Amino acid sequence: MKKFLTAICIIFFLTSLNSEQLTKYNASWTSVITGKPISNPISTSYGFIIPTDAKNIVAVSTSGNILWDNPITKWSTSIILSSVQNDFFTLVSSKGTELSLYNPSGIEIWKTKTPFIVTRKTFEGRDGRFFINNEKNISCYGMNGICKWSIETPLQKNIDFQTLQDGSIVVFLEKLKEGKTQALRISPFGEILEEITFAGEITNSKTCSEGILLNFSDGNAGLFSILNGRATNRWVLTKANNFTTSSFFVVCSENNQVAFVQKLSSGTKISTINPKNGNIINSFSIENIKNLDKIVFTSKGFFISDSKTFLFYNNEVKEICNANTNENANILYTYISPDNVLHFLYKDWSINAYKIIQTSLQNVKNREKLTYNSFYDFTPSYLLSSGIAPIDEKFRNEEATTILKKGFYGTNEKELTSLTISTCKEYISTTKTSTSNYRQAPSVFVSDFIGLNNMISTLTLYGTNLYPYYIAELLSQENNPLLIKTLLTSISNNGYDPNEEIIKSIEILINSKTNKNDSILTSICDAIYSICAFMGRPAFNEYGKNLLSKLLYPPYSSNTRNYARETLSKIKKLNI
Repeated sequence: MKKFLTAICIIFFLTSLNSEQLTKYNASWTSVITGKPISNPISTSYGFIIPTDAKNIVAVSTSGNILWDNPITKWSTSIILSSVQNDFFTLVSSKGTELSLYNPSGIEIWKTKTPFIVTRKTFEGRDGRFFINNEKNISCYGMNGICKWSIETPLQKNIDFQTLQDGSIVVFLEKLKEGKTQALRISPFGEILEEITFAGEITNSKTCSEGILLNFSDGNAGLFSILNGRATNRWVLTKANNFTTSSFFVVCSENNQVAFVQKLSSGTKISTINPKNGNIINSFSIENIKNLDKIVFTSKGFFISDSKTFLFYNNEVKEICNANTNENANILYTYISPDNVLHFLYKDWSINAYKIIQTSLQNVKNREKLTYNSFYDFTPSYLLSSGIAPIDEKFRNEEATTILKKGFYGTNEKELTSLTISTCKEYISTTKTSTSNYRQAPSVFVSDFIGLNNMISTLTLYGTNLYPYYIAELLSQENNPLLIKTLLTSISNNGYDPNEEIIKSIEILINSKTNKNDSILTSICDAIYSICAFMGRPAFNEYGKNLLSKLLYPPYSSNTRNYARETLSKIKKLNI
């Protein structure tokens, strides 16, 4: 009977345009966490995470189930929790002096001292790298915990970093120049590309697919973009068009649509904007939201609220939901998830969730992947495979390995990445054509095995999304057991595999070449353990458990079977 009544409430809520009172009795689901929330939830692909005053972080699914509840060491009320790619998150603790990375299962992967006291949220890069900062410093880290670079800047304005189309970062500065905001355009490698002076004082900013949307103190707004390698103004919305100083942009993260929001004395006005030229596509006003508290733009429409009223308009500007609550005194945080569910997080540790519109989360992996490729040159020279040129000396003498392990390599990463990827591409091409009867000259990949082996061993040291593809390709194509062993050893030191490419190639490896080689098979176990420990429960449930279980039986040797069994026990102790 209870389930039936709940269903009736949900259907009424979704279809009624009359003002509906939101209570725990007509919630789509309710849940209770083990502490009082101390910040807004952070969205994940499975729901959200939330820190509480019980010195823990709780993961909640889209249906309200508690997925995990993990304590945090060195807790303080000043912790900074931030999301990075693929449901990983960072935690800044110990009064801003320690940085930790946690996997999607809430397990701490590494912890390191920061070069300065961190005071702001982590800024997510495009390829797995991320940036930490305070008012005068910026550092960049890879997913392996190695600091790539750290620089000082003039005093920064308290506005989030934004990103231009090529991936360069714009950092806004506090000091005005003749009443105009200044900024630094910084590459992913820590080099200052440009010093920028804008047309006025900036009050707000937002990244979109075409560049950076800006709001100015005089009421004007516009788009700042890259043109011919330089940053420039693209279009302007002037105050003459009846725009006010209380305005800002919102961007739909799912499809990069842009809207311009104005707070007016008569209510709230929303205009959808073409980000390419600034033309207004459509506008509508909401008179009963005069003190706008929150607006979220999703692929299905707009969620708008003040302290008591909650509205949802679809893309045809039709009011789908009009609801209110009298419990706002007990609500600590209001959260609207990407799948259009309204959540109230209460002081008494409870959560009430209300479905606004029937929808589902879009698959993030299918969206266009943004990269830093414009900063690199990945073109193979084909001089290596023809024997004309040697493998770069930095790989042959292990200088690259030393640089990457030490960290703080800055712009050296750009050169090393270009060298590494172009060499990988050329070598992979060689392995695919090695059965040909025609060869112009002996390949340097044959004559300089040490250089090739050293280069391959560096692939996991960068800590970015760029390398798992090449590691997987090499594992799938390679026949030399020594190089296979090198690849597996490097994976065991860093199991970052965001798109499941490496573990899929390990599955191919098990099924094809290695059922007699105990040394490689035990290295495979170590690599699987490393991937599961790094990537968390999904990697183990989808791949790791089955692959290791396969090694428990003949035709594998007793040594391999025992090692696989021990590896399964080790993973179990991780509590992922």
